[in-house]
Amino acid sequence: SLLIMGCGSSGSLVKQPSNEHLVVTLSSNTTTLVEYSGTTITITATASKAPEEDIVVTLSSSGTATDGTDYSAVEGQSITIPKGSITGTIAVTPITDTIAEGVETATIAIASVSGGGATELGTQSVTFNISDGLNAGISAPYDSAAATTLAATTEFEQFNSAGTSVQNPLEVINAHKAFGYGLTGKGKLIAILDSGFNTTHQEFSNKTITKTGTLTDATASAYHGTSVSSFAAAEDDGSG
Repeated sequence: SLLIMGCGSSGSLVKQPSNEHLVVTLSSNTTTLVEYSGTTITITATASKAPEEDIVVTLSSSGTATDGTDYSAVEGQSITIPKGSITGTIAVTPITDTIAEGVETATIAIASVSGGGATELGTQSVTFNISDGLNAGISAPYDSAAATTLAATTEFEQFNSAGTSVQNPLEVINAHKAFGYGLTGKGKLIAILDSGFNTTHQEFSNKTITKTGTLTDATASAYHGTSVSSFAAAEDDGSG
């Protein structure tokens, strides 16, 4: 502020210190980062007014995500708010890896503030999540009783294994365990690329079937096919 002193036609200008204390806050443009996506989070330090000299905001990091391993290093890095400006920024980028880690969390906080007589407003921090992206997958509850029920059905136990091996190929690919996760194949469009199926089997009842050439019958009602690659394993009615 300015104070005018003097009398008559003469006087002087004296600069007075401002009563407004300069404080710094921290913010971010997003709370989520995803590996493989190329996304970047921008962390912004904001001053309550334009400083008369540079303000340096030093940062610290914490959380389940590892600084410098899961995201670009932030610990000990600083944001500069230039003289006459209000804000300064730093960019944080997720580091892609091949480890399935689930969602991890990082918290970036102000460790110290120097320059311009500025201080941190209370305790400032921003928190964001980092997900695996392509490795994220899905999760589902497992019902072991449902898996056991399917594995005990006639169709499962009497699968024609002569064309492949003496071991039940449905068991080899854990088809019963997929059913335990509720993955029955219901509503999926599939293509049959081979023959050797019982065309009157209940699996084909009330189904829309498009065929090319002639289907060759298998020799038993429980046979689904003579080759693993020729049929997509699925549960017929959702009840085992």
